[in-house]
Amino acid sequence: MNKTQNETSGEAKDIIENAQIEAQKIINLALKKARFILNERSLVNKVRKESELIKEQALKDCLKIREENSLTHSIYSYHETRYIGSNRWIVRNIESMKYGLLNEKGDFVVPCQYDDMNTSIEEFLEGEQKCINVIVDEYGYSEGETCRNCLSEKRGIMDLDGNFIIEPKYSDYIYFSEGLAAVCIIDESRAYGVKYGFIDENDNTIIPFIYDYAQNFINGKARVLLNSEEYFINKNGDRISKKLKREIIR
Repeated sequence: MNKTQNETSGEAKDIIENAQIEAQKIINLALKKARFILNERSLVNKVRKESELIKEQALKDCLKIREENSLTHSIYSYHETRYIGSNRWIVRNIESMKYGLLNEKGDFVVPCQYDDMNTSIEEFLEGEQKCINVIVDEYGYSEGETCRNCLSEKRGIMDLDGNFIIEPKYSDYIYFSEGLAAVCIIDESRAYGVKYGFIDENDNTIIPFIYDYAQNFINGKARVLLNSEEYFINKNGDRISKKLKREIIR
C-alpha cells in the first residue's frame, strides 16, 4: 500500500471515529432526555394519585357531614339554596316557590313566605351588619304581562335572625348612602304612580315623600324630580340648585 492510500485510510478511520463519537453524544443526550421525561411522567402520575386520594378523602368527609348534619338533608328538599354566612342558608320551597331562611340545624329562622331574599354586608346598610333584602310581590302578575312590574314589589331589610330592620313596604331597591336612602311608595294619583322620599336606617322619614323621583345623596346633595323639574336638594330637603337638564327619568 503506497503513502497516498495510507493517508486516505487514516482519514477514513478518523472520520468514522469522529462520527461514532458524535453519534454516542446524540445517543447519550437522547437517553438523558428520555430519563427526564420518564421522571416527569412519574412525578405527574404521583401528583395525580395524590389528587385522587385527596378527592376520595374529601368525598368521604362530605358523606360523613351529610350523615352527621341534619341541615344537609334539609337543603336537598328545596329548589334552590344559598349559603350567606353566619350559619344561615336562604332556601326556596319547591312547591310554593317562596324563599325562607334556615339555620345550621336545618330549622327555619324564617318560613318560606317571601318572593325573593338576597344578602349583602354593605350593599343595603352602610355598617358591617349582615342583612337580607326581602321582596314581597304584593300584586303578583297581571294577565298578559311578560315580566314583573318592579313597582308591584314591596322591599324591606331583615337581619339574620328574621327581624325586620325595615318592613317590606317600599317599591324600589333600598340602598343607603351618607346615612339616607331614597325610597318610593305607590301613589296611583301621581303622574308616575309613585312618590319618593328619604329614610334613615331606622326607617324614620327624614325628607317627606313628595318627589316624583329621587336619587341617593352623594357629597351632601341628591338629585330629585318634582312637577317635571329636576334640581338638587340638601339633607334638610332644601333646594340648592336651579333647574337641571332632564336626565333622571329613563
